[in-house]
Amino acid sequence: MHVSSQEYNHVLTTVNNWSPAQRIALIQDVLEALAPGIDAKEPAASAKTLEMALGLLANDRPSPSDEQVDIWLKERRERKYFG
Repeated sequence: MHVSSQEYNHVLTTVNNWSPAQRIALIQDVLEALAPGIDAKEPAASAKTLEMALGLLANDRPSPSDEQVDIWLKERRERKYFG
């Protein structure tokens, strides 16, 4: 289904005249129409991204000390600016 730019602009103008609460309600209805069957109360699969990333970073080595990180930063700056 093709919507002309004139129709689109008419809808957009109409919606812009609504209150913020009405616009939010419309957005929620549109999202529900796009993804039927998804329960808004359940966290999305992407919500576990941090847990997955932390799992990828896990290893059996100890964390570097502040002194070691300072050395790495100094070395990086020297390579960056003095090449």
